Amino acid sequence: MNLEEFNDTAIIKKLKKSKSNEKLNELPEKVENDNKLEEPIQKNNRGRKTKYATDEERINARKIQQREYRERKKKDYQYMLNRISELEALVGH
Repeated sequence: MNLEEFNDTAIIKKLKKSKSNEKLNELPEKVENDNKLEEPIQKNNRGRKTKYATDEERINARKIQQREYRERKKKDYQYMLNRISELEALVGH
């Protein structure tokens, strides 16, 4: 590699002083050959693990959650109506 074509930066000066006998043209070939010999790397899933195994299971769970939420809200609404009627009865007497 001819380093005379580049500006004299710190890295280029360091490379010029280096007495390494590496053949830089052969390096990419070795990397390509190494990749062919290795087994494909299995990618790990990052982040939170899925709570449900399938979409169907997730959808059914969501329906149940929504039904329970609506039931709680109806119960709270009924409690508030009863409480209002009790307080109105106390004030009216």
